[in-house]
Amino acid sequence: VLLVLAAIMQRIVEPVAMWLSWLSGRAAEHRHRQALAALRAVPVFAELPAARQLEIARAMRADAVSAGTVIVRQGEPGDRFCLIARGAVEVQVDERPVVRLGRGDFFGERALLRNAPRAATVAATEDGLVFSLERLEFERFLAGDVAARQRVQATLAFRDEVAGMPLF
Repeated sequence: VLLVLAAIMQRIVEPVAMWLSWLSGRAAEHRHRQALAALRAVPVFAELPAARQLEIARAMRADAVSAGTVIVRQGEPGDRFCLIARGAVEVQVDERPVVRLGRGDFFGERALLRNAPRAATVAATEDGLVFSLERLEFERFLAGDVAARQRVQATLAFRDEVAGMPLF
């Protein structure tokens, strides 16, 4: 009788445990849906598996920014990678506007990849939402995914090449 009860319990517990695990994953995805949407808007992150995207979204911090707020300053140490979920920012080099970034754009990778001070000041031009990934999490993410590191480096190289053109 005990063996039969144990077999029945095993057949009940296993599907319930799988269902609870699935439900837990869905709940985590719901809690981090804004960060996930921001990540999926960026080609570098859109190609990652959903589980990896969720892992990164969990590590991200959301910051509501008001127009005029300076997010990072030129010359400061690079301490985080930022991703714009809503709103717009202006990138300034030596207090001169260089480019305007909006939803789906990101900044801060240069200082992290090169272990250098910030090359520009970034200030919000309208109210918005910016997700940030601290240096250690950013490095851990890239250390665990060589393809992602190459995509981020290729994006950085492209930006540097375009910035060097007189037209831009």
